[in-house]
Amino acid sequence: CQPRLLGPASRATILTSTPARLAVTFDCKGDGGSAAVQVKVPVFGAVEGVLSFALVKHCARVSARGMGGSFTDSTEMRQEMAQVTRLSGAGVSVGTAREGPHSMDVVENGLVLPEFVAASDAGTLDAGGYQVPANASALTLWISSAEAAPAEATTIGIPQVLSFNPLICRVAVHEGSAAHRAASRRGAFLLEEPLDMQLAFECLRSGVAVLAVAIPLPFTRGAGGDGGGGGLHFMFRKVCQLAESATLLEEAPEEVEYRGEVIDGLMVGSAPRKADVVRNGQVH
Repeated sequence: CQPRLLGPASRATILTSTPARLAVTFDCKGDGGSAAVQVKVPVFGAVEGVLSFALVKHCARVSARGMGGSFTDSTEMRQEMAQVTRLSGAGVSVGTAREGPHSMDVVENGLVLPEFVAASDAGTLDAGGYQVPANASALTLWISSAEAAPAEATTIGIPQVLSFNPLICRVAVHEGSAAHRAASRRGAFLLEEPLDMQLAFECLRSGVAVLAVAIPLPFTRGAGGDGGGGGLHFMFRKVCQLAESATLLEEAPEEVEYRGEVIDGLMVGSAPRKADVVRNGQVH
């Protein structure tokens, strides 16, 4: 996925009472998968800084142009997208242990378990419930093939990680992990045995950060071995509590989640006059 910013607000401009359009376009490449995308908007004036928000984009293996139209006007494209999404992570499991029942307590054969599903994508209060405590500086996850021998091992792309609250916590795949980019071969990993992926956290201030992990599957086999591509992504929260903060974040994280500096009148929305992404400089 190669995102681009278009529209009047993609260039340096002075904001007035008239909304300026900012379009985020996605150019999906290869065989599909999930990509973490972050948009940064520099702000100058009485208050200076960088406004940022993030999302996860799912790319199908097929293209709208190849199906004869756009996603919205092609019934065949919509059906293909639904099939790709349903089978996107089939063949891959992720867990907090190398083997045993906890080897698939995050993702089980492509199915993201409720604690790691983004709350906005599920109709259950249990969604997105997994939380890394303040005293943990890393989380080790294991990626394994759900295919039993002697079936062909699953191939995955390079895992991507993203912090939706980078001013609270930064996250990266530790360079010593088997799933680190440097250990890949031609941008891919063959899951002949479980791969460890150690996520290292760097807390910058007290608060709760939402983190995402995206694992592309460039050579996923669809139903019946038809070669459909896809990927999977999951989310969780990380509590950060610096020594100078006396707030017990783990007891009431919803009350102290970082929203950003207040910039009166700075709005970002999915439609004109709407502020469902950013309101008064604060990310929702």
